[in-house]
Amino acid sequence: MMGLMGLCLAGIASAVPELKWDRTVAKVEMGPRDLEAQVSYRVTNKSDATVRLNRVESSCGCTAALPEKQVLGAGESTVVTAVFEKGKRRGKNGSVLRVYLEGVAEPVAHLRLEVDILEIMTLQPEILYWNGGKRGARTVALHLDRTFADRMGAIQFDEERMKVSLVTVSAEKGFYEMTVEPLGYDVNLREKLLLQALNAAGAVVEEKSVHVFVRP
Repeated sequence: MMGLMGLCLAGIASAVPELKWDRTVAKVEMGPRDLEAQVSYRVTNKSDATVRLNRVESSCGCTAALPEKQVLGAGESTVVTAVFEKGKRRGKNGSVLRVYLEGVAEPVAHLRLEVDILEIMTLQPEILYWNGGKRGARTVALHLDRTFADRMGAIQFDEERMKVSLVTVSAEKGFYEMTVEPLGYDVNLREKLLLQALNAAGAVVEEKSVHVFVRP
């Protein structure tokens, strides 16, 4: 009985046509001004049968993928193109594309897309929090990618609630330190500091916020 079951399973596995991909992992960098990224995966039908690419599903709504053609005869190839929409995403992102053949319940391939979105301005940390009677100034480390930004712009904040200062650590390398201190700790405070990165002409190339909270 077990031998017969094993033969049946082997027959099912061998019924899935062999597809050969030029790659199953694609890595791409996006610049701050890029809105989308496109990558391609080439697949070849290595079996003797004609196959039909039924659909490609993505693990993330940020990525859509379509094959150039769906029906592949023996030895024929096509390209699956994936389009990643940046939206408001930052840093490292990823998605997995599941490829299905007509008549095959399980995906025949898992294609990975790894996207690294470069940032003009990075802040660490982006949230400052005081509670339980804690007092004193906090520091935020800032870095500008000098490929896209020339300098920091003015910092917008409520001067009646906070004291903020910016120190240049290395203008050439784009490193700064910002010190933030609430002017009071006895009432709830929820504020936002707006920071701007400027290019050489003085135009704003990126804006980011630091969120400030005080809980007595």
